Amino acid sequence: MELNGFVFLPDGRGLLLDPQTYQNILNNSVVFSLENENIPEPQPDNPLPSLNESILKELNDEEISDVTLKVGESLIHCHKVVLAARSEFFAALFSHSFRESREKTVEIKEFSVENMMLLLRYIYSDSEPIEGNQISDLLHMCDRFSVASLRARCEC
Repeated sequence: MELNGFVFLPDGRGLLLDPQTYQNILNNSVVFSLENENIPEPQPDNPLPSLNESILKELNDEEISDVTLKVGESLIHCHKVVLAARSEFFAALFSHSFRESREKTVEIKEFSVENMMLLLRYIYSDSEPIEGNQISDLLHMCDRFSVASLRARCEC
């Protein structure tokens, strides 16, 4: 017996058909192709954000922060683990018996809120764009807060 056709069933099984049955099915069926070059590739409706995007989104979220930076009169809600992981200054500050490790607020007097947010966005995302006029201030901040990766980026 010469088998001439194969039909997939919705439940995952398949049928091997003899030539006459296969020809009858083709004659009495609507045949369509599942491959069509005009059909676009399916795109996810909501692609997942990257890890950097997800962490950056949590910057200044008062609900889940565990430390607040007071810069001038502004409060910036942060996360000790992120700051400590990216800055030797914050790692030392939170791991020793400094007042700031017990309290929930760290006061920063010498920098503007705008520059501090720029530094924090870099700390949280590792990809903040830097403009030429910001480099001098950022270098000073990198030294103050021991953010070596940003310092290297500013020096390039």
